[in-house]
Amino acid sequence: MSGIALLASELPVGLLAAVVDRLHDRAGRLEVRFEWWHEPALLPVRWGGSLKLLPWGSKARRSPLPMGPALTLEQVEAGILAGIEEVVVPANFGLDRGTWYLIDEGIRGVVVPETPTGPCVYLLLDRATNYYRNMTGQSPTMPVLVNQVI
Repeated sequence: MSGIALLASELPVGLLAAVVDRLHDRAGRLEVRFEWWHEPALLPVRWGGSLKLLPWGSKARRSPLPMGPALTLEQVEAGILAGIEEVVVPANFGLDRGTWYLIDEGIRGVVVPETPTGPCVYLLLDRATNYYRNMTGQSPTMPVLVNQVI
């Protein structure tokens, strides 16, 4: 999973101003793209009763946090990080291995509230369905979507 897109109309004006350089037109509708390779990598997150933009995962090799944009359900269940909180990352589209696909509600994620640089968010992954593997060129994992399976 390397990116998501959210309709610009779903972001509050204050948050939209912070990511105006990430606006794209998809068939006449403005969307904001949040991609792992952006600097800084950010994701919109419903956390603490509001929508926030949080740093996405960790790109630092020398960090107490797992490196990467996502954690598997197995890692979370094994307790790889303490004190995490489950959240929803709102999204209309997901991007994996060059393939954009429709998302109905959003993606499950976890926020690590206490890190040396402040809170950050990871997307949650599970084993990919056969359809998802075929759609994405054999990706072994897929995001855990809210009320949806691809």
